[in-house]
Amino acid sequence: MKITDYINGLKRLRGDKTLSQLETAVSEIVRGMGEEQFANQTARVLADLFSQTGIIPDAYQSYRRIVHDGLICFLSELPVQRLVEIVSHQIFINEHAGPEERIVELAKKIPTLHKLGQMIARNRHLDPILRAWLVRLENGSYGTDATTLCRMIEDRLGSDREKFRIRLDRRILSEASVGCVVPFTWAAPGSKKEKRGVFKVLKPTIGEWLTEEMAALDCLADYFQRSRQNYSFGRFRFRELFEDVKTALREELDLSGEQANLTLAYQFYKKEKTIQVPKVAPFSSRHFTAMAFVDGAKATDALTNRADRNEAAAAIFKAIICAPLFSDQERPLFHGDPHAGNIFSSGRDDAGELRVSLLDWCQTGRLAKQWRINILKFIQGVLLGEEKMICRAVSALSAENMDDALLGRIHATVSDVGRLAEYREAPLVKKAFIMLDRLSIQGVRFPKDLLLFRKTFFTIDGLLIDLDPEFDMDRAVMAYMRELLLGELPKRLAALIVPIIDSPERYRSLLSNKDLQMLLICYAIDCIRKNAETVRGFIEKNAKLLGGVSGLPAFFVSRIAKVLLGLYYLYRLEFSGA
Repeated sequence: MKITDYINGLKRLRGDKTLSQLETAVSEIVRGMGEEQFANQTARVLADLFSQTGIIPDAYQSYRRIVHDGLICFLSELPVQRLVEIVSHQIFINEHAGPEERIVELAKKIPTLHKLGQMIARNRHLDPILRAWLVRLENGSYGTDATTLCRMIEDRLGSDREKFRIRLDRRILSEASVGCVVPFTWAAPGSKKEKRGVFKVLKPTIGEWLTEEMAALDCLADYFQRSRQNYSFGRFRFRELFEDVKTALREELDLSGEQANLTLAYQFYKKEKTIQVPKVAPFSSRHFTAMAFVDGAKATDALTNRADRNEAAAAIFKAIICAPLFSDQERPLFHGDPHAGNIFSSGRDDAGELRVSLLDWCQTGRLAKQWRINILKFIQGVLLGEEKMICRAVSALSAENMDDALLGRIHATVSDVGRLAEYREAPLVKKAFIMLDRLSIQGVRFPKDLLLFRKTFFTIDGLLIDLDPEFDMDRAVMAYMRELLLGELPKRLAALIVPIIDSPERYRSLLSNKDLQMLLICYAIDCIRKNAETVRGFIEKNAKLLGGVSGLPAFFVSRIAKVLLGLYYLYRLEFSGA
């Protein structure tokens, strides 16, 4: 069936029917044509509709067929009654609705697609019209009955309702892919001070829906495994990937786990002036999460002042990427789902401090210190363009034993990616994640939490640019590193005297003196290549200052300077034609 025939058929069936009447009419069609044929035809038409929106940007056009065929497989595995409901809603919306609006309506009925839409909504490569529609999936109102939710909360509260004098507002403040937020007020026993809070509660059908979708994901993994020869998959590990997706979906249902994550995150960020995490209330349970009310709206909407948006972008990047990566904890927590709907701001408080809140801590990961050390070695290799260093770091980060075949693929992939224009033109931090992405496609298996950290990075990439089009990730990382290095100077001087104690583990920056010396030399040589005369004067005049910043004594920097100046004269000699 062609899309145009499908849309025309919806118009004819619509008439003046209610949603319930439409579901009855579609069910009659199912009985007439048979469940299997209905499921296959509906899945194909919806996948074609999906393709029409341009949801796969030109930059990723090689994946369009994979997504289209995968969507057919996934949708056809859903229970027929789910498909009846999906089709009925497609009929019920405005007959003049465009493909973008229909895709958003489809995503509302399929939490897995809803979550995907939230993740990619800020992708700068998307068609602007589609992007504007997908942004609506970040938060909204999708028809969940507030009365039913409030009754459930009150029943589950039991005696705590009176003990904490809880009064529900009896409305849904916000709704997302899995849960709804209901506002309330409460007071601690013996206190007259009333506080504002919110309950996060799961949608009534969400557990059943996600169970059905996880079964469909199993079928999809099997389909891709069987059909590998039909696509440009490389050696991508589908079964492992979909197991990770299913784990993430289960975490969305685990409210007790989210409460533990919120408590850890609250402690992790409590010293930050700008970043806030809502505090969990004492009457939370496995049925709902009760937490402090966060005033404001999505940071992308709430902040209109350019200076505020610039400051917010820097604070978000620092909190979500830099803070866990350079934490002094052994296994720091990081946010695994930081789409724009989970990052709120109320602007500046009475003291003039900008406030940004990180919400929804269902999906989180941990970054073990040894992983982070290897990530830094990986980034060093990317910075220096050293393929062997990159490959050693990848081998150390991989979640499997290396054999000659896999090592060969890693070396070939690193070499191929290094020649890509997208890679060469990207800032340093993004380069590292592009490289990880391409290595994953070629079958390199990384730990689940490292893949989640990669997803976290790509999720906030577009959001940061929305907030501040001139935001520079590399500059933000360097500013963060500069603060760390200055704080590490006493340790670094001690390690210069006793070199045996010099190791990355001793420093929050995860860089040893040896690492810094190599980076300093390579950076200076690169500067000489670009602007030899300026660097010559800078090194001669600022050896002492360079020593203070790098943690190296001035006499050592002076020795480096002599080597660099020698290179400078060789550089001049080479380009003078001698």
